[in-house]
Amino acid sequence: MTTAIHDGVRFTALSSEIRVAIARAILFGMASISILALLPLVVRDKLASGPIVYGVLLAGFGVGAFAAGMSNGFLRRTVSQNWLMAVCLCGLCGMLCLIRPNFDGVRGSNFHGGRRFGLAGHLDWD
Repeated sequence: MTTAIHDGVRFTALSSEIRVAIARAILFGMASISILALLPLVVRDKLASGPIVYGVLLAGFGVGAFAAGMSNGFLRRTVSQNWLMAVCLCGLCGMLCLIRPNFDGVRGSNFHGGRRFGLAGHLDWD
């Protein structure tokens, strides 16, 4: 059993494609779990609300994940990956504007998001 584990770890260490996929999964996982981990603090401190608002926000997170999962196959068949990434970045920038429209960092992220949208047709992210 330990020989198979060592072989798997060695294969993973030597395969650049698998290392990139693992690094991407770790970064995505840490970024996405931080949203859920900090959501109770946002509800309590920023929104000055209680468990009902927390439940509504958590349900919204789940509905968004469900909708993305259900539309994933259709969108990947009809739209290129570059356009999907561009639309996601524009959506993120728009949500940041709704949250804090006067924050300078949000304006900077909108600038970079718009720049990415403009370059999305020229980048090969595959």
